[in-house]
Amino acid sequence: MLFVRYRFARCLRDLKRIEGITRSPIYSQLSSTIYGLKVIRSYHAEDISCKEFFHSLDDNTRANFLILVTNRWAAIRFDWIACAFILVVTILAMVVRIVHQQFTAADIALTLAYSLNLMGLVQWTIRQSVEVESQMTSVERVLEYCQLDQEPPAEVPSKQQPPSHWPSHGQIIYDNVCMSHSKDLHAPLALKHISLSIRSAEKVGIVGRTGAGKSSFIQTLFRMGTLTDGYIKIDGIDIATVGLDDVRRRISIIPQDPVLFTGTMRSNLDQFGDYSDAEIWHALEQVCNLLYKDDFM
Repeated sequence: MLFVRYRFARCLRDLKRIEGITRSPIYSQLSSTIYGLKVIRSYHAEDISCKEFFHSLDDNTRANFLILVTNRWAAIRFDWIACAFILVVTILAMVVRIVHQQFTAADIALTLAYSLNLMGLVQWTIRQSVEVESQMTSVERVLEYCQLDQEPPAEVPSKQQPPSHWPSHGQIIYDNVCMSHSKDLHAPLALKHISLSIRSAEKVGIVGRTGAGKSSFIQTLFRMGTLTDGYIKIDGIDIATVGLDDVRRRISIIPQDPVLFTGTMRSNLDQFGDYSDAEIWHALEQVCNLLYKDDFM
């Protein structure tokens, strides 16, 4: 039984990991569909959403089916071992009764009763130990999330905070910058020894093939990578000495793909509530006027 348990526990543990991984997309897809139900209906994308949901559900169902099959596989082999044990006990009891004339019928019946109880108890103990071990994969996932690399502090002491008008000129200096997407010492570098100086109000274009490091170069301004060497200064202040909130709130980026986060239009345009409704409407009107001009041109 211990040998069967070893094979059974190892397989069930891996299947539980797969089942947990395939279960997450179901909840994610369901919550995203509920939040974006109006958009899905407006674009008549019900079939696409259903196909994505059923695809995730099928993957999770396959894992659950394999778990059930594995449990039945182990149960059959445990029953075979129990039957073999009881058969051996019965044969030996009969041999002792016939040869040595020591066992009575009551003794044989009592032995069989205790053998049945023993096999049931052993099977239940082994199955519960395997179940506990497989359920601990959830704790394993939580511990993996707890061990993720943490970002630097979002805020620094007031003495180290930059001036309220920073950055006022926009001068950017890269000095021997090396960046990696991992804190591992042997991780490959995305940027290698980048040194340049961008003057105030100067427009710079970065051209390169896919994977050349264009996006990584922008990420370093927002401190989204790990600098293994060098430093970056904006208006004479090293951004490594500034809190993440100060860096990311005072630098803007226009992404390649338009994205709306969950919430109102105002929360997407003014996440921190720094501007009034009149200022936001004025900005929207200016954008609309520019779009109309471009269409007219």
